[in-house]
Amino acid sequence: MKNSVTTLAAFLLMLMHNNASATVAMSFSDDLKSIPFGKTNTEIITWLEDLKELAVYEDRAASVNKFFCFSALQPFFSSGVQKNKKQEPQFHSHFVKKYIVERCHSAFPYTFRLDLYFVRGTEQKYTLLMAHRVCRVESGAMKDIFRQELEAREKKFGNPDNVWKTFYGTCGNDERNESALPARVAQYINENGYVFFMMNDNGMLQFKEFLYVCSEGWSSYLRQLERGKERE
Repeated sequence: MKNSVTTLAAFLLMLMHNNASATVAMSFSDDLKSIPFGKTNTEIITWLEDLKELAVYEDRAASVNKFFCFSALQPFFSSGVQKNKKQEPQFHSHFVKKYIVERCHSAFPYTFRLDLYFVRGTEQKYTLLMAHRVCRVESGAMKDIFRQELEAREKKFGNPDNVWKTFYGTCGNDERNESALPARVAQYINENGYVFFMMNDNGMLQFKEFLYVCSEGWSSYLRQLERGKERE
């Protein structure tokens, strides 16, 4: 009986450890190491749906207008973006799946919304390509909140590799559009990929946004587009 109790206790401890490891592996924070690049859409979406509180649904158009409207980001992603009939930017849905996660603040603190993009790989499996995270609203001037975030990130990640004053609302159109808002973007680069920190000026109510990009996944996506063009 004693051995059975000991075995059961050991099993429960192992299960708790595995669950904790899974939670860490599936985290979406401001560190690229915590983003579950390489995991499939089935693994991630199943895990998210098990959290109950979240609302998860697929965007079959694979739209990118939420982040592509930052003018400074367009040179990085335009080679993988096409326009639909409404002239809205999107990834090629034949190669990319997109899921939108809402009501996620309880699972991911300070997070208002997540957009997850998965690139098609071998055996028709889709692995995480990028994650776009929109944080909850904050009050104050954009330039002050942006500067404070850069200072906080400097302690963890050092200075950004690039910082731009740019516009939001252009979505690939002329950035002199009168409706475009002033915006700022910072870029961090490491061996795993890129992090973009973005804000646009909403007056006194601001959203901090982060785009986490797997460089290997992005290269794979562009190679598939090239092969598709060659077959046409």
